[in-house]
Amino acid sequence: VLYSSDDNRQKEFLEKAEAGMLSVNRARPAFSSAGPFSGWKASGHGAAEHGRWNRDFYTRPQVAY
Repeated sequence: VLYSSDDNRQKEFLEKAEAGMLSVNRARPAFSSAGPFSGWKASGHGAAEHGRWNRDFYTRPQVAY
């Protein structure tokens, strides 16, 4: 979470932070069921979840000719 009215500082925070969920000027991010949910580094395990990430995680591609 970052609280700042400085646009450059906000941009730098969003570019450099190594986290799956970020928030600028809010107590917590507004969650979206279409967005990914995952951790980075040791806090994450496996692939991201929710949205298109569920499709990628729970299915596998197959083709039949």
